[in-house]
Amino acid sequence: MWNSAVLLTLTSTYVLLSRASTISVLFYGALVLASGFVKSYSGYVVCEFFHGVFQSGCDSAVFYILAHYYERRESQKRISYLYSTQHIAILVNNVVCYGINLHMHNRYGLETWRWLLIIQGSITMGTSIILFFVLPDFPEGMRFFTNNETLFIVKKLEVYFGKSGYNISFSREDVTETLKDPMIWLPGITAMFLGCVTYVFTFIETISFSFAGYSLEGAMERATYTWIVGFFYILITGHMSDYFGKRSPFIIASSIFSLYGLLVLRYADYLSLRNAWRYSTNFLIACGSYSAFPHFIGWATFNLCGHLRRSVATSLMISLSDLSGLYGLFVLLNNNAELTKATTVGYIWEIVAIVLVFGYVFLVYHENKKKRSAEYKDNFHSLSERKKISMGDKNPSFDYMY
Repeated sequence: MWNSAVLLTLTSTYVLLSRASTISVLFYGALVLASGFVKSYSGYVVCEFFHGVFQSGCDSAVFYILAHYYERRESQKRISYLYSTQHIAILVNNVVCYGINLHMHNRYGLETWRWLLIIQGSITMGTSIILFFVLPDFPEGMRFFTNNETLFIVKKLEVYFGKSGYNISFSREDVTETLKDPMIWLPGITAMFLGCVTYVFTFIETISFSFAGYSLEGAMERATYTWIVGFFYILITGHMSDYFGKRSPFIIASSIFSLYGLLVLRYADYLSLRNAWRYSTNFLIACGSYSAFPHFIGWATFNLCGHLRRSVATSLMISLSDLSGLYGLFVLLNNNAELTKATTVGYIWEIVAIVLVFGYVFLVYHENKKKRSAEYKDNFHSLSERKKISMGDKNPSFDYMY
């Protein structure tokens, strides 16, 4: 699934937008539904491959579209609302798993995992019908706006970000040149390590509850409380981040929460911690890792201007974070019974992510300082109008957010 997702997400912001994304969701749900009826391992692998094909454009396209409607001080709360719905989805998934395990195992000859896929696929297909009517496109072609509303949004965003380059065609050479910029590839690598932690926790969460003395049903029930708290934590930090106009302090603080939770979970046996302490670590990891990731995606996305740079950066960040799911899966498959390997890899990845966040802060500071020089301003203003638009945030009048 992740192999195909990574390959196709890189081009999704050019192909899968608005109604095309809706069709992608529809076929994704259909494949999840079909997976519940597979009869062989090879059939399941084929379904998983096409899961990645149709999932590839969803996340990056939604983030990319959202980036073209709001200025930076309005953005993070919206991204937090969007990303926190994953907490609700995981919460609902745990409740559904709990109910299926109790009441539907072997009903009509279908195992629990088959029922789970059938129900999830049916819900996803139903959601795609709603998305077909409500998912917007870019402001310039927004079908829900009047001409005056479209003009207002476009002019408003030009004040904050400059011209978007909506009507400009970009070549492969333009994309290649954009990828060489550290403002593009460094966020991609950082997002990959931040995403690794979220995937590791998702894989080991229910298993870690068993070490706290809970049964499988009890673990799934208590996991819902973790995601409820995480949901509100993401929303609160998103609003605070917009209010103060800062991103890095919230990302670093959330990453430290996650790091502390992973360390405690890793050494719980050595410290002879009570079950309540083991259980509490899940709140720290869920809140920290699942808040740091969308904060960083929003920060890096809204530090860029123009369709070219935002599209390349967004697809790169989402695709590399999807790739981290593949790493996390192999860590789980090669893990020992106490999950020490998974938690060890998790906090190592978290440390690397924190270092990369500090590296991005330094890069932003360096770029802002460079833009203030007279030589840089003269060189930029000597460029053609098309080149200025394609460079977007490289405009000396645009300061990067910290």
